Amino acid sequence: MKKIIISTLFIILTFIITTILVSYFILNNGTFLTKFNFKKVSNIGLNYYVYFEKVQAASNYDVIVYNSANEIIYKENTKNNSTTIIFDSLNHNEVYKIIVIAYDKEGNKRSVEEPYTFLWNELAFSDTNYILMDNNNDYIVSFIGDYKKKDYKLSIKEEETLIDEVDINSDEYIIENKYFKDKKKNYTLEITDNNLVISKLNIYNLMSPITDITFTKPASGDMLDYNDIAVTFTGGDNASNYLFELYSENKLIRRKEIDKKSFILSSNLFKKSAQYTVKITASYLDYIDYSKTSEISFTINPKETLKPVYTDYNQNYIKEGTKISLLSPDKDVKIYYTLDGTEPTKDSILYEDKIEINNNTIIKAIAIQDKKNDSIVSTFDFKIGRKSEYKVYLSASNQYNNLGVGEVGYTNEKKEMNDLTNYIEKRLESYGVKTYRNEFGDINRWTADSTYLGVDLHLAIHSNASEDHEAYGIETWIENGEAKTYSLAQKIQNNLMNVYYNKEDELANRGVKYANGTLAEVNPNYTPCGILLEIGHHDYLNDAKWIMENKESIGNSVADSILEYFQIK
Repeated sequence: MKKIIISTLFIILTFIITTILVSYFILNNGTFLTKFNFKKVSNIGLNYYVYFEKVQAASNYDVIVYNSANEIIYKENTKNNSTTIIFDSLNHNEVYKIIVIAYDKEGNKRSVEEPYTFLWNELAFSDTNYILMDNNNDYIVSFIGDYKKKDYKLSIKEEETLIDEVDINSDEYIIENKYFKDKKKNYTLEITDNNLVISKLNIYNLMSPITDITFTKPASGDMLDYNDIAVTFTGGDNASNYLFELYSENKLIRRKEIDKKSFILSSNLFKKSAQYTVKITASYLDYIDYSKTSEISFTINPKETLKPVYTDYNQNYIKEGTKISLLSPDKDVKIYYTLDGTEPTKDSILYEDKIEINNNTIIKAIAIQDKKNDSIVSTFDFKIGRKSEYKVYLSASNQYNNLGVGEVGYTNEKKEMNDLTNYIEKRLESYGVKTYRNEFGDINRWTADSTYLGVDLHLAIHSNASEDHEAYGIETWIENGEAKTYSLAQKIQNNLMNVYYNKEDELANRGVKYANGTLAEVNPNYTPCGILLEIGHHDYLNDAKWIMENKESIGNSVADSILEYFQIK
């Protein structure tokens, strides 16, 4: 009898555990990403072979490598649990970190339990080497590291042809100018160990070391909406400085030195229907003759384009029976939508009332208004389910040099935004949200951390300023109108305007803006689900006064927007 009772209890217990697991599995859209670790990482020269445990329910993996500055130097998406990373070069005595992120088919993610780190301490070319050769003098190559550690060799190639190979027996090697005199050539220097390349250096004689510049955004000839415009380009490698110029009808409007290959042009610089030219000049030190220049022209659309439709709740893990809204930042628009996966038009269903979500549902929506261009199509892939824990990374400004209006008590952006963020953090944690803060490092560190932590939202909290100290109001930044965070950004922006001291002033609502690759903290290549807030202007008296007197209500507004969006509150 005792055995029967024990057996029965065992069966009941097994049934209960199985039911819980199955319920969890179903409620989480059929996903169950398991813990995983690296199995083995090895290398032969600059080739790294990475093996990690296969993750249950994972459909693909991101393999990411960071340098010691937490900059991404390699990123690959793969369906396999192994990959080969081939580096062009690594810096001597630098520590690198490899992480892997597993994704299921619904986009849920889980990071490897422990990142893999390695120190690269092979012999390398010193960063004191000039990449331009002096045609009339020998070229001195400098090395960094222990050249006695191995039987290192230096190979010298003229383009792809080997012209010399020597043993490395000191910290320097002299390449006699007889090899390159009067030749307009690119030479490749390689440090090898047993025929394995472990470091490369490209040098140039009588030719530009700078690669051609190619604009990636916008394209030449584009018709662009009247809005802030993101400009991005590739190339210009080896340049020590970049000069940006903006022209309209051959008249220079703006000239500025830039230090990144992406930047935002304010809409204040443009007029509808007008044509503009952007020119980028890349230079190496003072060698003006070796500069490279590229330009594109575009026209500002005479017609306004409507902004995308957004909704009020997170698409993943939405509660059954939730009634969702389809909304537009623009006034007096008509919203049309479909439920069958087809592209919406003005002949589709007209949105008139909230839509109840009782099953996994895909809604496609578009905003339409006479005399304006239709919005892009927004797609909302609602999935019934719930999540046990939400995680938010709070990245308060570290810009202590940005001073505010002192007469109202605003010290600097770092201090005041960190104080405000304390209220956001307190409110979120009171509802069980797991929060993280950017206490150390810089943007590279913060984006690397939030990526590894697999947060549901990376929120950067800033206050704004202008050159003439006359701008005011609130703006919110995301990657683009198709970003996962678009709807939440609209919700935060709207709710902040509801607590703003002058919410009736349309100029104060600066809206949701698109960074298009120019802001790392909203760029999905660097951090998941990013939003950057510019909460008022700290150099404008009334804005600064509002911030200082209303930090708690502002913080609670931001936190409540997040809680409502994820249906936590």
